[in-house]
Amino acid sequence: MRRLFVLLSLFLGSQVFSAQEEDALAQHLAAGHLDSARAIAARLSDAGSGAEIRYYLGRLSASDGEARRHFRQTVQAKGRMAADAQFELAESAYADPRGLYVTARRAYQAFVTEHPGSPHVALALYRIGRTYQVTAAGRPDSLASHVAAAQDAFRRVIDGFPDAPIAKSAAVALVEAAYQVNDPEAASRDADRLATGPVWSGEQVIFERAGKAVQASAPSTGAFWVQVGVFANEAGMQALVKRLRESNLPTRLVATGSRTTVQCGPFETRARAERMRRHISTVESIECRVIQE
Repeated sequence: MRRLFVLLSLFLGSQVFSAQEEDALAQHLAAGHLDSARAIAARLSDAGSGAEIRYYLGRLSASDGEARRHFRQTVQAKGRMAADAQFELAESAYADPRGLYVTARRAYQAFVTEHPGSPHVALALYRIGRTYQVTAAGRPDSLASHVAAAQDAFRRVIDGFPDAPIAKSAAVALVEAAYQVNDPEAASRDADRLATGPVWSGEQVIFERAGKAVQASAPSTGAFWVQVGVFANEAGMQALVKRLRESNLPTRLVATGSRTTVQCGPFETRARAERMRRHISTVESIECRVIQE
C-alpha cells in the first residue's frame, strides 16, 4: 500500500499537496513551529509532492545555499509558488554578507516586472531603493543618479502602496536620501508628506533633523524583530551596529538602563525574522532570538 501511494504521488505531483496540508504547513511556519513544519514538509517531500513543497523546503532549509536550490527549482517549475520563490532568491542576495547589492537589485527588478500583482512588490521596490543608496556611497561620479533612482523607488512605494507596512520606512528613507545628496530643502519637503504618525523609534532623528515634530509610537501588533544582543560595552555594540547597517539591515537601539539592546527589523512574519536570525547568527557567530511586538 505504501509503495502504491508513493507511485501515485509521483504521478500526480503537486496535486498531492492539498490545500489543507498547505494551510497546516503555512500556519506552523507563521507561528514559528519550525519542527512541526519540517515534519510536514519532509512527509510531503517523501510522498513526491510537486514544486509547491520545494518552496516550503526552501523556507525551512538550514542553510542559504540549500534554500536557494529549492527556490530555483520552484521558479523553474513555473508553478503557483514561483513568484514567492523568485522574491526569496532576491532576498537571499540582498542579505548576503558579501554585499551583492547589484545582483539583488537586478533580481528585485525582474521580480517586479514579472509579478506586478504580488503582495511582495512594495517591499521589493523598497529594497531596490536601498540598494541604490548603498551603491551610491563612495562614488561621487554617480551619486546623484543613484540617489535619484533610490528616491524614485521609495516614491513608488509611498504612492502605490500607502497602506503597506513598509511605506513608512520608505518615507523615512526618502528623507534620508535627500540628505545623502545634501539637499535639506528636499528633505524638509519630503518630510511634509508624512503626517506626524508612527515611525520606528530609531528613525526619529531623520525627521527631527528635517525640523518635523514626530510622534513616537510603538510598531503595530504583529511586527517581528531579531534581537541580536544586549550590550554594556559601547564600542563593541557600535562596531556590531556598523556591520549590520553596512549590510543594509535596518537596525534600532533600545536603551535599558546601563545596557543597550540591538534589534534588526521589523519583519512582517515570524518566518522571515527566523531566516534573518539564522543569517545573523551564522555571520556574527552570536546567538540571536526572534521577538514579537
